[in-house]
Amino acid sequence: MLICVFCSVAAAQALIDSATARRLQESLSSELPLSCDWSRTGPALTYRLQFQFGYVAEVPVSQFPGKGHELWALLQVMPRDGETNTPSFFLRHYELPPILATDYSAKFEGVLQAGEGAYDVAATLFDEQRRSCRAQWQIHVNPTREERAAFTGMPPHSTAAVTSSTAQGTSRLATTVGGLTILVHATSVHPDQSVLSEGDIRMLTGALGAIMEEVPARDVRLVIFSLAGQKEFYRQNGFRLQDIDHVTDTLGGIGPVTVDISGLLTAGSLDMMAGLLDRELTAATPPDLIIFLGPPGLADDRAHRYVRADQKLAPPIFYIECANRVQDGRREYSDSDYGFDGPPRVVSTDGRVMNSSANPGQMPRAVSRPQPGIGANSNEFNTLRHTVGALNGKTFLVWRPLDLAQALQKIVLAVNKHSR
Repeated sequence: MLICVFCSVAAAQALIDSATARRLQESLSSELPLSCDWSRTGPALTYRLQFQFGYVAEVPVSQFPGKGHELWALLQVMPRDGETNTPSFFLRHYELPPILATDYSAKFEGVLQAGEGAYDVAATLFDEQRRSCRAQWQIHVNPTREERAAFTGMPPHSTAAVTSSTAQGTSRLATTVGGLTILVHATSVHPDQSVLSEGDIRMLTGALGAIMEEVPARDVRLVIFSLAGQKEFYRQNGFRLQDIDHVTDTLGGIGPVTVDISGLLTAGSLDMMAGLLDRELTAATPPDLIIFLGPPGLADDRAHRYVRADQKLAPPIFYIECANRVQDGRREYSDSDYGFDGPPRVVSTDGRVMNSSANPGQMPRAVSRPQPGIGANSNEFNTLRHTVGALNGKTFLVWRPLDLAQALQKIVLAVNKHSR
């Protein structure tokens, strides 16, 4: 019988001082080895427009009978080419669930953000019994010319814990936008999934942080909605980068969408779109800029070809459409498309895994699709794109973080031009 559960995480990767790191290292027993396998992830540009790298440590759970077991991952990161070459230390704490079967491995993941340069990484995983296993590797953050222009993260030869709410201060706007409304479509980038995956959530929250960083506004209104469910999940005026954790919680709490077929047959998705826009355009202080963010949604969202919003009232409006990643005619599922640092998980020896959005034993499926052309998506029409077009707005198709960076640069150029 397959039993798979998530490990709970007490805290994300956190910076600690060198004295604390040394005390931890000295407390470990060289006579009590811990069996584990390390693999590294990245570096890669994420939707937060940061370069991130990380690790995956896989540990046979037969070493942890019963319950109450804990593990820590300690990373020492040394820049190789910087002026000071002072190491930084990062610690993450994990809790294992009660072990009910021994043919499983626990996988622990962590991630850091880094500036351009080369780094030596020394990693140690240890448990409450001071058993440990170690690994070493090198990381080279070497962005392309396009990536360097898009990169808004760390200075060269430096590392830090990953956070969506830390401002980078790199806006290219000539003047700050007065009022900005961001409308996030809460649906999976994969049309055959009824709930948002953790990759979807990382993509949306990362892109949201990048939008707020690149297009800062004096007042931001954030709305999270679903066309298929015809429901608004979240609305906040005065939204700040520090509030992104609330967005993560909201997106993670959205269950499978129940589609109202009768509503769809009566243009329910367009009615909702018109209602969202009407509320913005008739507000006491209407926004100076509107940005839609998210995947197009289910095929049922694409059934109608009219929009009732008044073009004359609309401010500049853009749609950042998160499209399906397709390679060689098949959709690929990869955390590298969204950024790393997924939750630790317990998997069986044949690779089966259960998470909060999947059934026991279910694995992600690669679905055959024809290769889309440039500017195309898996369906020829969607409500969001059509609505934005009807308001003389522009849609940017985003397949990868670099596409997002280029879309934001074009939005900034358009806003600067409009404000003259």
